[in-house]
Amino acid sequence: MTKRITLALPAMIALLSACASTPTIPDHLLNPAAHPKFPPSAYITSVGMSERGPREAELDARARVAEQVRSEIESVTLSEIEEVTKGGSTEAFQRLYSEVKSRTGFSHAEMIRVEPAPAKGFEGLYRAFAYLSRAEIFDVLCSDYEAEAVAFRRAADVLPALDNIAAYTAAFRQAKSSFQTLRAKAFEIRAVTRRQYADYGRDEKLYYNLDKMRLDRLRELEMTVEISGEKAGSTREVVLVALTTALTRLGLTATPGACGPRSYTLKVEVDVTCRRGSFGPQCEIGMAGVLVHCASGRVLAELDLNDKEFKGMHTRDRAKAMEAMYERVTANLLLPRLSAGLATALPIDRVN
Repeated sequence: MTKRITLALPAMIALLSACASTPTIPDHLLNPAAHPKFPPSAYITSVGMSERGPREAELDARARVAEQVRSEIESVTLSEIEEVTKGGSTEAFQRLYSEVKSRTGFSHAEMIRVEPAPAKGFEGLYRAFAYLSRAEIFDVLCSDYEAEAVAFRRAADVLPALDNIAAYTAAFRQAKSSFQTLRAKAFEIRAVTRRQYADYGRDEKLYYNLDKMRLDRLRELEMTVEISGEKAGSTREVVLVALTTALTRLGLTATPGACGPRSYTLKVEVDVTCRRGSFGPQCEIGMAGVLVHCASGRVLAELDLNDKEFKGMHTRDRAKAMEAMYERVTANLLLPRLSAGLATALPIDRVN
């Protein structure tokens, strides 16, 4: 019995020696949130790892913090745009989200700091701890915001005094573009620092006031609609209803009729063609329009109003093929093309 214990002692000593030489890893290099000096409420943190060396571990740590920042910005942007477009269409959400997201990004990676990486040891990896101070980055991001706000506030100051519709449209476009950039900056501030920037609330209110002014200007415009085309007789009422409904949704009030001395007119030429197809009569309608300033006769915009959906068919009856075609000529289908065409000359902003 004594002999067995004696033989086992060298092995136990060797095992204890090996355990004593195994490097210990600080908790925060396994769980960044556990760092006593860098709580998640005040810092964005991460750990980088590399088999190659401490420098590579540091670069990995920085990249991981930057990715967290981008992820937080994406999350805040998504929730904010959902709130702004609540009750609206999916298209309105997607359009605004795309506009703002294209302007978001984190451009201050130099403010991500790294603690020195420990010696290679645990699992054969170098590890580095990186952190970004939410408090320190707040002032920097607010400065970025204010630099962008100059253009928006300047455009907002100019807009009320502009009588010329072309000049007004250009200034509103500038104000809207600048505000979308401010939106992106404000969302970035909230995501990274977990604080709201007070000036954004004031700028947002100013933008909505400008948008209300834009709608008032559109309602004040005298707009008429003329339908022409050698085959337009039976088609006139269908196209007119769809057009005036779509224009109303864009904020314009339009009535049938010719040009007046103070009005704009949307002249639309229609062309209906029917042919015998493989499965019976097929009819389709083509439409092209121009926006004309009546007093000067100047063409302000050209509009392609054609849509592949503007067609109908029937197995036997041409008249029923025409009816099926008419059912497809709706304000919903006209709206995107009408909006895109008129927006080149009028302060059309979004589809309501």
